[in-house]
Amino acid sequence: MDEAKIQIKKSQIIATYNNKCEKIKHKPNSSVINYLEEPSPQEEDLNLIFRGNYKLHFNTRIIDNDIMCLSSAFKNFAQDLIHIDLSYN
Repeated sequence: MDEAKIQIKKSQIIATYNNKCEKIKHKPNSSVINYLEEPSPQEEDLNLIFRGNYKLHFNTRIIDNDIMCLSSAFKNFAQDLIHIDLSYN
């Protein structure tokens, strides 16, 4: 998958994540959105690597409501999602 397609899929995931958060009245995790918005030129696959012990994410760990909204957002991209790492969250 090329970089442009990955960025399009990430923007669709962000939109779905925001919609799901709005439905359950949960404030979207800005660090998750920032991570998904970051371009990854070396990335050839759709991945979510958001470790809770990483210094940039330490104070904004993913919580249960984030997981519920993200899992709904990933449902449409299951065939493209290669790796998820949410350790230490």
